[in-house]
Amino acid sequence: KQPLSPNAAMALFRPILVLCAELHETHALVHRDIKPENLMVTGQAEEAHLVLIDFGLARATKNLPTATQHHSPHYSPLEQRATAFKHLQSAATDIYALAGVLYFLLMKKTIADAETLVMAHILIECQQRGFSEALTRALTKALNPHPADRPQRVRDWLTELDSALGVASPTRPTSPPVPEPDPGLNPELDPEDEQLSILSREA
Repeated sequence: KQPLSPNAAMALFRPILVLCAELHETHALVHRDIKPENLMVTGQAEEAHLVLIDFGLARATKNLPTATQHHSPHYSPLEQRATAFKHLQSAATDIYALAGVLYFLLMKKTIADAETLVMAHILIECQQRGFSEALTRALTKALNPHPADRPQRVRDWLTELDSALGVASPTRPTSPPVPEPDPGLNPELDPEDEQLSILSREA
């Protein structure tokens, strides 16, 4: 399919951003594997919406490691895939992946893996698409190689995106209902991570 307009992409992607904000802030979990392959489209045409799946790599924020062998090309930041980059993963790890997915929706292309080229690549692509400076800035900030320079909360990034698109962003968006925990969903989870199951059956 063709790349989506910024407004169309955000209309489709907003529920995922709201869900991840709830995941981080209310449940203290980081997904760590956000990518197009883990987003299911349900419904058709105007009724279509995205559902985030596969919480197999998710972890409680207090148990997050530095780099791991489990990561996805184009959607995993340095702190998740480079052993020499000694920085703990965090909510900013998911924000990088979310920005990578939004970039894919807007461009139908993945970002480059070479961090020295990422920013120049994104700027050129955004200019060619005629995106505003504010939207380009929001994308490049979330895709910064250094986690401390990214937005630290999904809600803050969502507010920045809405501002760039001229959309009024609610103070605290309503998130989808979360089912009760079911520890039996993933027996391999650490007991401290059993909260993961509350989101693995998201409708």
